[in-house]
Amino acid sequence: MCLRVWVAQRFQRLMDAHRLRQKDLVDVFGTESIVSDVLNGKRDLTKEHIRRLSHRFHVSPSVFF
Repeated sequence: MCLRVWVAQRFQRLMDAHRLRQKDLVDVFGTESIVSDVLNGKRDLTKEHIRRLSHRFHVSPSVFF
């Protein structure tokens, strides 16, 4: 499995567990389209995305590697 797809699946599970939708994470990514691209495996997470997601979900950054 491609790393990008694996990360997207893990990210989707976190969103589901917290009952979040794409629009709920605009503050992390800037736009819904970037959230969508990450979830669809079309875009990698940046270091800043990982930092913000780790803070938002209270998990280690290593969750996204």
